[in-house]
Amino acid sequence: TSAQPMLPVTFDHGDHTETNCINCHHDYNDDSGGGLCFSCHKQSPEIAADMELMFHNFCFECHVTKRQEGKDSGPQRECSGCHSLGEESDRLFR
Repeated sequence: TSAQPMLPVTFDHGDHTETNCINCHHDYNDDSGGGLCFSCHKQSPEIAADMELMFHNFCFECHVTKRQEGKDSGPQRECSGCHSLGEESDRLFR
């Protein structure tokens, strides 16, 4: 697993209600677990080394696709659009 902490993510499920849950929560489909994505993925040595890149690509690809479709797409270029050093996000995602 990565010794370096990841920058906390500010994520609001309410902003993603038009997205099918299974698009992000594969655990609903394959019964692989529950809870925060980071909790499981960070503990898997096979995934942890590439986890940050995987999440960046996963989220970014969806946001770009939405923008190309002319829909509200969320943040794409500014780190602060998804990441926060606020106390609440720090508590939830570390």
